[in-house]
Amino acid sequence: MSAPKTIPNAVPENLLQGLEANWPAESSDVWHRYSGTMGEKLATLHWQCLPAEAWPVLCEIGAIMECYHKGCVIDWRLHGAGLHQINPGGCLPRHLDGEIHPRTRLSRWLSAVLFMDTAGDGDGGELVIEGKATIRPQRGLLAIFETPGQWHEVKPTNIVRRTVALFGYRPGDGQGRASALFQVASQ
Repeated sequence: MSAPKTIPNAVPENLLQGLEANWPAESSDVWHRYSGTMGEKLATLHWQCLPAEAWPVLCEIGAIMECYHKGCVIDWRLHGAGLHQINPGGCLPRHLDGEIHPRTRLSRWLSAVLFMDTAGDGDGGELVIEGKATIRPQRGLLAIFETPGQWHEVKPTNIVRRTVALFGYRPGDGQGRASALFQVASQ
């Protein structure tokens, strides 16, 4: 597995500002709320509930993914992707992502995460890709990493951590984990 790619200023600032101005409120019904052993995270329910300003950002991410990874099939229906938010005190524990798309049966190959906010020293919210990299949130930074078998986590954050995620697939044998696998920390 190769090292993650990080691309600073991957999306034009005016597109980030447009999305930021239309980011859904925490109280909005567009969010699915994860809690417990899966961490504390908000994720948009489906592609139809995204603000219009999210699509130009997603298109920029998709174009970069296709440029760096020929043959990548972008999931524009955003299964598990879209807008994500972790509020202060939240995290996403060490886990493996699901590897098989539930509708297409394609194999998940890539995860792309675009940071909407910058974290300073002590703010937390780092994306840790086990054995490869620790990536501190920086506005406009795009991190792309290979998904199969790659343990990763988001460290506890002291700030609101907003990201835009997009996943890439490729033909496969339809075998593998259909859903994420979280490692529960022992007491």
